[in-house]
Amino acid sequence: MMLGTIVTVHGKAGFFFDSPKGGWEHPAFWSVSLLVLALAGDGAWALLPTKTLLQLIGL
Repeated sequence: MMLGTIVTVHGKAGFFFDSPKGGWEHPAFWSVSLLVLALAGDGAWALLPTKTLLQLIGL
């Protein structure tokens, strides 16, 4: 969804937010940030850690 806003809404306005109609740096920042968090996975302080494949099959 965030990449869609870059392409369809903010792409033509340029990179920086001070452009008319805003730029695409803010949606790009959020897209990269959310991707990094998703790839990082559960941490040591996770409230509900996901189960590993071995735990799901009972090994």
